[in-house]
Amino acid sequence: MHPPLIPERHPMCAKYMEALTRCHKEHSVAMWWGACNDAKFALTKCLAAEKKEMRAERQARAKEEYRQKQARDEEERERRRMARRRELEGQEQGQQQAEGQAG
Repeated sequence: MHPPLIPERHPMCAKYMEALTRCHKEHSVAMWWGACNDAKFALTKCLAAEKKEMRAERQARAKEEYRQKQARDEEERERRRMARRRELEGQEQGQQQAEGQAG
């Protein structure tokens, strides 16, 4: 099975789609007995190559987005750690002042 033969959606394989469509028109009955198999196999091979290329692009983009997200998350964790440290330091100073006034 192959996707709908729309060359605009698969520009890399347009010539193979046209060849298969032409073969189907020229051999409307013989196509059922393998007259167009060569054109179909070429189209299938082209679509597989196109899919592999698109997958590689998507994976590269996803990896980059993941790295950016990891960096943002690490910055957020560090910001929260620093805020918590300041909060704890403020509490310690308040306790020291309270002890100094009580003593």
